[in-house]
Amino acid sequence: MLTWGIMIVYFIGVLVLGLVAERYSRGVKEFFVAGRRLGFFVLAMTWFATAYSGSTFIGFGGFIWKWGWATIVYLAAETCAPLLQYGLYARKIRHIGERIDAVTLPDLLAHRYDSDTVRLLVAVITLLFSIPMMVVQYTAAGRLFEGFLGVDYVVAVVVFAGIVTVYTALGGFLAVAWTDTLQGLIMLAGVLVLTAKSLSLIGGLSGINAAIAKIDPAMMSLPGPGNYMPPAMVFSTFLIWTFGWVGQPALTTRFLAMRDTRTCKMALVVSALAVFLTMGLLTIPGLAARVLFPTLASPDLAFPSLLKKLMSPLMSALFAAAVLAAAMSTCDSILLVAAGAATRDIYQKVLNRSVSDEQVAKMSRVVILMIGIVTILASLKPLTLITMIMIFVTSGFGIFTIPLTFGLFWKRGTTAGAIASLIAGEAFLLFQYFVLKFNPLGLHPYVWALGIGIAVYVTVSLVTKPVQEEVLLVYFDK
Repeated sequence: MLTWGIMIVYFIGVLVLGLVAERYSRGVKEFFVAGRRLGFFVLAMTWFATAYSGSTFIGFGGFIWKWGWATIVYLAAETCAPLLQYGLYARKIRHIGERIDAVTLPDLLAHRYDSDTVRLLVAVITLLFSIPMMVVQYTAAGRLFEGFLGVDYVVAVVVFAGIVTVYTALGGFLAVAWTDTLQGLIMLAGVLVLTAKSLSLIGGLSGINAAIAKIDPAMMSLPGPGNYMPPAMVFSTFLIWTFGWVGQPALTTRFLAMRDTRTCKMALVVSALAVFLTMGLLTIPGLAARVLFPTLASPDLAFPSLLKKLMSPLMSALFAAAVLAAAMSTCDSILLVAAGAATRDIYQKVLNRSVSDEQVAKMSRVVILMIGIVTILASLKPLTLITMIMIFVTSGFGIFTIPLTFGLFWKRGTTAGAIASLIAGEAFLLFQYFVLKFNPLGLHPYVWALGIGIAVYVTVSLVTKPVQEEVLLVYFDK
């Protein structure tokens, strides 16, 4: 009863935030970027909570359970991500976004390349990768309810996804940012509690390491069991979780919504600290789960099983709320991005330019509900090793890094180069994942797709007509 009481209070809380935010989210700018008024703490927490999802707790916990200390590479790579994004991209995206009135990533890229084709291509790719991204989060939530609370998986998915869909449709980006801040704090608290409990009950870090060494000595260092993390995959991991994140529409939008460019410095510190604490501390309970549960039907059951074993009803309920918060904070952001792609970028900017911003905001609420229903149906059969799927989706979005980076920092980049790089990068990624099905030189498919996309971008740009000078002045004025 205590667990359900905490869950109900939490769900009511996020719905109330959605209702309050609805009052301030009537226009397109308010609905998609909260009127560009996020302060440093809310910006930092919404970035962190969006980046770290339910798959971080359920999926990454399974990774640690399976491969041990070799997963420390993810900590190093992902700690670099906020340093790169805030340090190199955030200020310029915010500055240009206000000048051209951009509220989505396709807005930004369409203006830079003076092309509706670029807008349409980015919007369609966004929609295609958003569905599996949300399915992964719903799977994580369903797994938690099933393994920890004993709730039927299908019922759990429907309830969880329904709540996320409703508060996102009501309050838009402001509701997402407010709930992300609450959810991010709950996530950090949950990680701290579970780590402390794991250390105290299994003889501290030395006790956990001694037990892991007996189970499989390969789990104690790189490259890990089965040569999981050789040098080529270390390089791939750094590329995926640094430059791959640059192209994530849900993260880029955060910079369009911040109050001003001065907000970056403090937000960077908070985001980087939150990332380091989360990824660093989660390793401990992941290893503890392997000690306590050497065999599991699925690695994704590691954390739910650990919760039932180690924690009091109150602490278990709080950590369960943390996992749900992680999944919600990513789902709401992806829902908003997908709705923006459909209503703002495809409908308003390509199909029907006469529609007003207020009408688009209203339409977006309906589209969010429709996307929510589709993803619920797609989530009814649970997935396995959900972090692997997350890496694939992250790689797909990560191809956007090419036209975004060159568009912001290379004046010679052309419309044809952007279009060609998107098609070549995404096509090769899909080809290597689903047709080739192996990694030449041990490099992840994203590395090859990114390299090919960059080569195509530069080559095509050098032999095609540049964008008009008046457009380029927005990006490269002195």
